[in-house]
Amino acid sequence: MKIRAVQMDLARQMETLDYIKHFIDFASSFGYNTLVLYLEGRVRTKTFPFMPEYESYTPEEMKEIVEYATRKKMDVIPVVSNFAHAEHFLRFNELVKFAELREGKTGRFSGYLSTVCPFREETYEFFENYYREIAEIFPSPYFHIGNDEVWDIGFCSLCRNRIKRGETEADIFVKHLKRTYDIVTGKLGKKMMMWDDMFEYYPEALRKIPVDIIMCCWHYDTFIDIPKTHFGNRKRFDPLAIYEKLGFKYLIAPREIHPENVKTLTEYALNYKPLGGLLTIWEKGDSFMLEDYPNIAFAGKLWEKRIVDNADVLYKEVCRKIFGLNNPEFLDLLFNIKYYGRWDIHNFLRGSLTPCEHIRIKLLTFFEKQLKVFLKEISYDTGKDVLNDILLRLKIEELHLNIRKFFSNICKYISGRREIQLKVILSEGNHILEEIERIKGIRRAQWRKFRPGILPVKTDTLYTEIYEEIKILLNEIQSGELLRRGVLYIRYFLPDPYGVQKVKISIKYRGAKKWEEIYTGVPKPDITDYSQIPYYTFTHFISGFKIPEKVLFQTYGYGGIGITFLEIANKKGHFIPVKTGKTTGKVSNPQAILVDDTIWTYLGEINTSRIFQNHKKANKIHSIEISLSRA
Repeated sequence: MKIRAVQMDLARQMETLDYIKHFIDFASSFGYNTLVLYLEGRVRTKTFPFMPEYESYTPEEMKEIVEYATRKKMDVIPVVSNFAHAEHFLRFNELVKFAELREGKTGRFSGYLSTVCPFREETYEFFENYYREIAEIFPSPYFHIGNDEVWDIGFCSLCRNRIKRGETEADIFVKHLKRTYDIVTGKLGKKMMMWDDMFEYYPEALRKIPVDIIMCCWHYDTFIDIPKTHFGNRKRFDPLAIYEKLGFKYLIAPREIHPENVKTLTEYALNYKPLGGLLTIWEKGDSFMLEDYPNIAFAGKLWEKRIVDNADVLYKEVCRKIFGLNNPEFLDLLFNIKYYGRWDIHNFLRGSLTPCEHIRIKLLTFFEKQLKVFLKEISYDTGKDVLNDILLRLKIEELHLNIRKFFSNICKYISGRREIQLKVILSEGNHILEEIERIKGIRRAQWRKFRPGILPVKTDTLYTEIYEEIKILLNEIQSGELLRRGVLYIRYFLPDPYGVQKVKISIKYRGAKKWEEIYTGVPKPDITDYSQIPYYTFTHFISGFKIPEKVLFQTYGYGGIGITFLEIANKKGHFIPVKTGKTTGKVSNPQAILVDDTIWTYLGEINTSRIFQNHKKANKIHSIEISLSRA
């Protein structure tokens, strides 16, 4: 692998210069020869002077990093996106005029200003000047332009007129890339890199752009036989074969969360001739990179040695080096935790714990207990920091699952389940509040140690909303007011959980003239590797003393969503569907919602690729009214 790169996401979370240097030391000792700095607008220059000093780096500070990395024989490549993920630039009034959604329209998934308009000449003038300043800081022969997840092409009046005149979104994307290529390669003399996901939606664009653009092929599934598209029905395809056929060079880009993602994407890539690998690391605002040091080290050594067959042995070797501990039990434990992976849970109102979640709580407790034994045996400071962060991650996951369990028990109690005792729920809730305070304290101490002077201190606001919500529920239990709540359970079927299908749920109660909205959002399963989990449940608190007569379920977006069943429980009884009523848009198999089984009623277009470039169809509302009666 000619390029063995690891990324730091400084756009989402700044790090101190000392920590960046420490990370360079760490990465260079494990086979990496390139550091990729994901910056967006994090560097303050004459062209872009708007970022406050505490939120940005000076050119001199970045040059200091480049000089340090050079002494370690590491190249440093900047990433500055000039299409989507331009929020650093568009947050300032002086640059809002460049935004595609500057006229107040909503894009594919939101109205958030993150994409620039590719029609305004001022856009390219600004980025040419800014790119020139960034290129002067980073002497690397490579310059990464980002350009992933460009959801909002063709929304402003200027771009819509281009489409009315016969251009396609793919044409607009191609012209933007050519203009950017003229700047990066033609004027600055750099080899242009970019993320490759948008070619899944505009495959025809690949044949119209310069073949010396280097593709960074990112795929984050835990186990990869052959890649799947990131959206659009998760279609299996072979991007590296396409790039080789057309003459493009490319890097593979797995993520740091799970080493099996690194291993299996590398196995796939070794059937071809990749230029190298780029380990992406994202969004460490309320966490730290330390917990992933074993995975990061593993990727660097794997790419340096190109040995996939004994990758499991290699993983233990890098752990031995990080921790300075040769205990077989310790190394086996870390190895098992590696296969166990990591879950990021944020949506807590999702019904009863699944069998996998019940097992995971037990395993978390086991892993934490076993790991603690070895903490005192580690003499390396970095090794201690890494193990403490891994232990904290296990504790955080246990906390999140206990929060899930707490809310599940609340809903069960409201639903009249006799095995649920209020004193047990009170004890669980108070324990959770204590754990939240303890974890916040540890995170604050980590911030003081590894990010001194970096503002804002994001760990100060950890769990703020959920903490207050739990306190409210505990107060309601003690005051006897909990049963003024009811619960709506909705069981979903979602074959493509990478989509962003918006849902609005309303209830009409007996005697009411209007619908009462109870939820608007994107109800997606919340497990790190959820690509194989189409069935899941969401719960919503509703009135406990009103009789629900109808539920109105509405959805729109680039795809669809299925419902297998819904039910309501409150003081007035247990209510289930008995009849379907008015529908709008596309509703398939509406009668299926009347039976509590795994057959689904589907709303919307199941083929997301078919309407990706049809904004009008995507905004069409698909809805169904469901009449309820006591069970």
